[in-house]
Amino acid sequence: MTRTMVEPPARDPVHSEPPTEASSSDRRTRMRSGAALVAGALLAIAAVTAFILHKLAAQDPDTWLIDLRVYLLGARHAFSPDLYDQQYPVASLPFTYPPFGAMVMAPLGHLAFPVAATLVTAMSCAALMLVTRRALSAASRLGRRGRGMRWWFIPVGVLAIAFEPVWATFSFGQVNLIVLALCLLDLTGRHRARGVMVGLAAGLKLTPLFFVAYLVFTRQFRAAATVCATFAATVAVGFLFNPHGAAVFWTDAVRDPSRVGSAFFAGNQALTGVLPRWAGEPLPHAVVLVAQALAGLAALVAAAYLHRRGRELESVIAASFGMLAMSPISWSHHWVWAWPAALVLVAALLRQLRGARGGDGEHVADDVDHGDARGIGAAERAPGWAVATGALLMLWLFVFVSRSTWWPPHYEDAELSWSLVQKVLGNTYVVAGALWIAWALLDARAGRRGRNVASPAPRGGE
Repeated sequence: MTRTMVEPPARDPVHSEPPTEASSSDRRTRMRSGAALVAGALLAIAAVTAFILHKLAAQDPDTWLIDLRVYLLGARHAFSPDLYDQQYPVASLPFTYPPFGAMVMAPLGHLAFPVAATLVTAMSCAALMLVTRRALSAASRLGRRGRGMRWWFIPVGVLAIAFEPVWATFSFGQVNLIVLALCLLDLTGRHRARGVMVGLAAGLKLTPLFFVAYLVFTRQFRAAATVCATFAATVAVGFLFNPHGAAVFWTDAVRDPSRVGSAFFAGNQALTGVLPRWAGEPLPHAVVLVAQALAGLAALVAAAYLHRRGRELESVIAASFGMLAMSPISWSHHWVWAWPAALVLVAALLRQLRGARGGDGEHVADDVDHGDARGIGAAERAPGWAVATGALLMLWLFVFVSRSTWWPPHYEDAELSWSLVQKVLGNTYVVAGALWIAWALLDARAGRRGRNVASPAPRGGE
């Protein structure tokens, strides 16, 4: 048997470089770029944290970051049977969250308050940056890894503090941005542990359990089961380390509406507050319950449609608005989902304006989040749709930046006596969420129509 020897091709001594050196250089460049990006993000987080704490320190020292004080109260009694008997002296605020939430906060419970406040604010800032980067990369169709994102998500993320829900989250010392990051990163990511972070978020606050229905409607059954299993584990942790406290919460405290305050209060931007304020009086429980069910179902149907169209980010946001509308209580700071929704509007408007000017209307990486992008530009070249998107964006900024919900008189059920103008100004969040979902459905339909019209006919053999 004759062995054929094949000589390797000769290397061009002028134009060729050792591949190992090239790859090593590329790796060093990526590492330096990544390190600079992380350093920039950390610097922004530190600056925003310092700014927020400086602004809040000028307020009443007993009330600034008041919800964080309640969290820390629960953290100090996380393993005590009397966890749900504790009340923060100012306004007699009790701890209202699951035992797992108190246990997660337990390491902060024995720190000096300024240290705990700095850590929680910095974690919320970091969560805000992560949400901004993920939302921008998906809404701008830069792919799941955000290729091309570079550094500009950092200054964009800083702008979010102008949004009332975001600023309220910081000023109360709430964890809504952390919950938002857990849910958004989990539901728009690609990983085998999909559902774990949503389950953990539900262990901190119960409302993310709504995403189990979302996952079922979008036929993501394994992820739905993972959410349930993870949440069950957080409940088990509560019973394991504080059985009496867990029993009190799940049999009594979780059903006690007096622990969370009046549903009529202007800060409650759920249907339980919006409908009675419009009616000017408390409504029968059955009426509110039916409205909640219809709102949640409508949002889930819309989210499923968006998911089928490859609009994953829009799908998750639509579901979140249904969650907030039908929740028993959705304080204004729970509406931090308005921030990624605003980024979707901005990205869509920029694409539409570029398409109307004659651009290709596409800005797509190799692994886009939004499915097949062919032909989207054709649908986005209609100037009228850009006008509609711009109008909704302006309305969105007014609603969530102007703080109009706090303009009418509030406290002591004064909300039930609002005039028509005050009702319009004070009940805007649910209406804005419904308008956003309607826009997202029409935008997805326009994109699908654009693909059908503009995609070239397949060539032979394809």
